[in-house]
This record gives sequence, C-alpha cells and structure tokens, in this order.
Amino acid sequence: MNGFTLIELLLVAVLLVFLISGIFLVLNVGEKTWNYDLGILDLQQYARNAMDGMVRELRQAYANNITITNITLNSTRIDFKMPYNATNTTVSYFLNGTQVVREQPTGSNCISVWDSNHCRILAHNITVLNFARSGNVVDIQLRAEKPARGRWLYFPLKQNLENATEVRFLKEQIRLRNE
Repeated sequence: MNGFTLIELLLVAVLLVFLISGIFLVLNVGEKTWNYDLGILDLQQYARNAMDGMVRELRQAYANNITITNITLNSTRIDFKMPYNATNTTVSYFLNGTQVVREQPTGSNCISVWDSNHCRILAHNITVLNFARSGNVVDIQLRAEKPARGRWLYFPLKQNLENATEVRFLKEQIRLRNE
C-alpha cells in the first residue's frame, strides 16, 4: 500500500481546519484593533481640529460681545465679534446634528440652507458642544463618538469601559485677550 488511508486524510483535513481557523481568528482580531484605532484617531482629529479653530478665534474676541445660548442639553451656541473684523459681523459656533459649524455672519441660516461662503464645518461626529463664560474666561467642552463595526467609539476615551455611565469631555479654558 502506497496511498493514504481515510483516517490519515481526515486527520490532515481536521488539522488544516484548525490551522486556518487560528489564522483567521488572529487576522480578525488584528482587523478589529486596526479599525478601532483608526476610528479613535478620526474622532481625536475631528475634536482637536474643532477645538483648535474655536480657541484661536475666541481668544481674540471682545469680552463684552459674547453671547451664549442654550440649544439643547448637549449643545450651546456662542456668538461673538472679532476685533479684526472690518465689517463688524458676528461669528458663531454651534452644533448642527453631529457637525460643529462656524457661521459668519450670524443669521446665514447654515442649518437649513448651506452656503459655503458663510458656513464651514469644523468637525464631524461631535455629540456634545457646550460653552460657558465667567468674566473674561470662556470654557469649551466637547465630546466625539461614532459607531464602528458594531461598537461605539468615544473621544475622550472612557477610563473604565465597563462603566456605561462614565462620560468624559475634551475641555479648554480660554482667557479672552480683548476685554
């Protein structure tokens, strides 16, 4: 007998199935980690870009020309005037759905009629954007989150992933230069 027996062939087939399954599991875990990390990186980049843009302009704002309006529980709107703005128009930042929008001049109706000359999206996937003011200090807090492959991604990251009620925010405190 020079051939393989049926038992030998079945044993090799079972070993190959285990080997291929192991390779698949390792690749699957790697792909999930890759997608998770890229999702977190996207959220972090969106949140930081929005925060940097708002901080840069708000730092130059006149303290006596700032108005903060509550829109929803997770969203406030800030309107302010800039010293370098020759036309004396008001700049606004607010959350439209999950997008941070910069509107200039205020009243350009960026929510229902999109005009790229007056409206600019700073970030996507932002679920919380709140402003608060105390004297010449403006506080900004935001939170980014999005679904990715059946799980939710958050920025800033939760410290305890099992604690579903833990909420963290990216915070910035701005001292206004033009009082």
